[in-house]
Amino acid sequence: MACMTKEQLETLHKDVESGLVMIVETEHYKQLEAENKQQAEFLSLAKEQMDAYQAENERYEEALRRIDVWARAYPLKVFPKPDLKKAHQVLKAAGMTLDAISADAMRHVLSGVKDIVKQALDERKGG
Repeated sequence: MACMTKEQLETLHKDVESGLVMIVETEHYKQLEAENKQQAEFLSLAKEQMDAYQAENERYEEALRRIDVWARAYPLKVFPKPDLKKAHQVLKAAGMTLDAISADAMRHVLSGVKDIVKQALDERKGG
């Protein structure tokens, strides 16, 4: 085996160091690329989830708007508060009760609200 000069050894040492640095840098780069890919996939999934939550929130807000519109559909200026004692007497004379009329009106309102809520929830489930 031939002997190398000090300069040749130093050059060889630098070349080996340089090659090792390139190997380490390449491996580090590959690792960073893999991490970036994972982060991109995570961000994509997070965006999909955020979009789904936003759409769900919009459905619920629309349901609340519909209920609000309905709640304001019978203003006192247009439909003044009735004299309930007089209504009770009139209904009693006709064989009916104010309680039965009130219960029927409440069932109608709650059924409408239930339908609005059910529609918003069913859209969430995809059904």
